[in-house]
Amino acid sequence: MKSWKNITLDLPGKNLEEIMDQLIGLDIISFTIRDKLDTEASLWFQIDNKPITYHGDTHYLTLLVKANQSTKYFIKKICSIIGDDKHFDYHENQFEDIDWVIHTQSKFKDIKISNSLKIIPPWQTHAVQDEFINIIINPGSGFGVGNHPTTKLCLNWLEQNIVMDEKILDFGSGSGILSISSKIFGAGYVLGVDIDDLAVDNASYNSKLNGLNIPFINVKSFSTDQFFDTVIANILSSTLINLSPVFKAVTKRRLVLCGILDKQVDQVIKEYSEWIQLEKTNKMNCWNLLTGRLKL
Repeated sequence: MKSWKNITLDLPGKNLEEIMDQLIGLDIISFTIRDKLDTEASLWFQIDNKPITYHGDTHYLTLLVKANQSTKYFIKKICSIIGDDKHFDYHENQFEDIDWVIHTQSKFKDIKISNSLKIIPPWQTHAVQDEFINIIINPGSGFGVGNHPTTKLCLNWLEQNIVMDEKILDFGSGSGILSISSKIFGAGYVLGVDIDDLAVDNASYNSKLNGLNIPFINVKSFSTDQFFDTVIANILSSTLINLSPVFKAVTKRRLVLCGILDKQVDQVIKEYSEWIQLEKTNKMNCWNLLTGRLKL
């Protein structure tokens, strides 16, 4: 059986993207970049369309190589290539080859959202429990399999607040989990919108897994010449702020925003205050859910 190892490099002061370019040509199977910072301080996500820079001060660089390759020799080569003879911290982790399909599936098990709601992957439908509402989500390119605090916050809100037959817009729909949940909880027309075509395809597939036919579209095809009783968006705060005019144009009754860190709550509320009064409704870890209602 084949063996492999990960060599994780701690390279403060270095641009990791430049280093990856310089290491191409060595016997490296893949590169992985991991965040050093906690959620509040993370620079992982793109903000305001500014390019992301993966830097050694904020991220680790992990190299996947064959297990029989000498780590010391490899580190020496890296020092030579990047022009740095100083020692830097690193560690290695060796592992055997495995069936990656089975391994990946083992990482995605049912996720309990509430006392009545569970998210399950397609390969666990045989273990459906009748006392739960079971929503099937196939982990894919779209964000939102149910384990992130922001997704849980939105799902809990939808379960408790859906109005029968209301019209819902899920903006930034990702895997489609919020759209699917809205429909199962009793909403009428539901539309999912996302910027990523892969996410749109993944969401459409998940909709069919649940016996539904929810429309999911790319944001380029979205028109503001329509109204929705409830607009829900689980996106980063900088994007939410930019979307305020769009949501103002299409929100008929309620607005639900998530993906907002503690330090960002006041700014988001302020940016929306011209047309709707938002308030913090729930919180999980450092993430917040804001809701507001228009006066009829």
